[in-house]
Amino acid sequence: MRRARSGTGLRALWRLAWDRENGRRHLVVLGCVASLLAPVVPLIQPLIVRDIVSGAGQQRALLAPVLLLAAVTVGEALLTGAQVYLLKRLAEGVVVDTRLALVRRLLRLPIAEYDRRRSGDLISRLSADTSLLRSVISNGVFDIVSAVLLGIGSVVVLALLDPLLLAITLTSVAFAAVVLWALMASLRGISRTAQEHVGRMTAEFERALQGVRTIRVFDATDREYDRVARRAEDAYGTGLRLSRREAVVQPAVTTAIQIAIFMVLLVGGYRVSAGSMALGDLVAFLLYLFSVVLPLNQASRAITTVQVGLAAVDRATEVLGIPTEREAAGRLPAVAPCAPDPRRFVRFEGVGFRYQDGPTVLDGVDFSVPRGSCTALVGPSGGGKSTVLALLARFYDHDAGTIRIDGRDIRDLSHEALRARLSMVEQDAPVFAGSLRENLRLGAPDATDDDLCAVLKDVELGGLLDHPDGLDRDLGDAGVVLSGGQRQRLAWARALLHDHELLLLDEPTSSLDAETESRLQRLLRTRRTDRTTIMVAHRLAPLVECDQIVVLDGGTVTATGTHASLLRDSPLYRTLADHQGLGGGTGPAPPGPMTTTGARAV
Repeated sequence: MRRARSGTGLRALWRLAWDRENGRRHLVVLGCVASLLAPVVPLIQPLIVRDIVSGAGQQRALLAPVLLLAAVTVGEALLTGAQVYLLKRLAEGVVVDTRLALVRRLLRLPIAEYDRRRSGDLISRLSADTSLLRSVISNGVFDIVSAVLLGIGSVVVLALLDPLLLAITLTSVAFAAVVLWALMASLRGISRTAQEHVGRMTAEFERALQGVRTIRVFDATDREYDRVARRAEDAYGTGLRLSRREAVVQPAVTTAIQIAIFMVLLVGGYRVSAGSMALGDLVAFLLYLFSVVLPLNQASRAITTVQVGLAAVDRATEVLGIPTEREAAGRLPAVAPCAPDPRRFVRFEGVGFRYQDGPTVLDGVDFSVPRGSCTALVGPSGGGKSTVLALLARFYDHDAGTIRIDGRDIRDLSHEALRARLSMVEQDAPVFAGSLRENLRLGAPDATDDDLCAVLKDVELGGLLDHPDGLDRDLGDAGVVLSGGQRQRLAWARALLHDHELLLLDEPTSSLDAETESRLQRLLRTRRTDRTTIMVAHRLAPLVECDQIVVLDGGTVTATGTHASLLRDSPLYRTLADHQGLGGGTGPAPPGPMTTTGARAV
């Protein structure tokens, strides 16, 4: 486990609280002032009590000191209330800003980061870990400051009152300080481990919820429960280790306090009875003693809180330190542009790629796509077809070669500028929790209700509007109320609303019957004819009349041509076609939409 460097968490916490943009610097200043003033009142009270005790013994008037004590006590209450409010407000602000910063960062990470990390662990950092920041600020750091200042002030006054009794007190306090020093060093590391276990447990539970239907079908509920339970037991075990450390801290500090009070009472009582010490001085000393030992107890709890909270700060700042997609792309080398060529609107030149440190997925991929045409990518599973689309959308950056659009290297375009030129229908056709309207407007936020209704009818989802809630119908988590075919057609509707010059289709009709697939092809025929389409498909029938078919096998392009030429020249394509009844150029070939070149495309 990686341990955070000492002080790293405190510096990160200070940056979160003191950030110029959050407009809360005045709360930090006021909180510091309140924490500095908080120890002053307890330092005054014992002196007033001493005067009252001495005055009572000498039968002097007590009204003035009693009223002064009452005023000081009320002042302490008001100051404490103001301090609590200021720190709570500051803490809530830091928590919400940290959460927003995490959400902003998490939604902009490179896709490869999501491949490496469990989403449940990221969610845990956003929810459980950030909640711990609240106690660090409201009950941690500032409590330590107040306790230390009060303790130092009390020690100074105690030294003036009675050095002997102070020496007795400090002996006990030193014992408690040694125990704290020995135990606190490990609390932060143990707490971080505990939070990591909670993150893993959350990830396992999220996994089970996402696949709950599959789990039920395969009677795997108990096994999945065991997976989550093991993570919960890990978190429980680490929590117990943390509790054992905390359980030693509090009794040790309490015992030191009790010993100090007992020894002061014993020695001080003897000296009062011997006449070498005034009763008022002993009372004042005891009150100051409480100003030392009680802050010590307070500080021990606060230090524990801070150590646990700083582990959460470490986990949050770890994510905040990951470069976003745009920041990571800024380090990529630029490639000189070339003149735009409509015959090579999209161009792959010697492109190579592999995921993380895995095997090579694409190796020297080279092909071009004319503007306004349709190109299909076919080949065995695992050949790199979907990866080509992922690279073109810059979900990942290729490792070798160049990908160009209109003559420009796509790495010279911002992610936003690139994606503003394309639409996409993904293989799994994700549907988001929320309403039908929210799902449709994902890529077209300004679309009117009439636009939404029209596109739903175009993709033959008009029946969804018959629901009493219409466009406000809740589609459930991941669109659970829709069938697989409806989810895929909803993805088509989103792409059509987000109508751009380059359309990427990744198995766009895998959940559709042949008749619906044919109708969607006719729908594309009626749409803009200057659109360039690149599609991945295993079913070859819709691809027969594409302008171009690229055959990928093992991450390399083995052949490029039309359906007819590939039947003649590509053994692999001919085998794929024969298995689907399309060998020899016969078989079902539903019409595709017309392209600007006069050929039909999908």
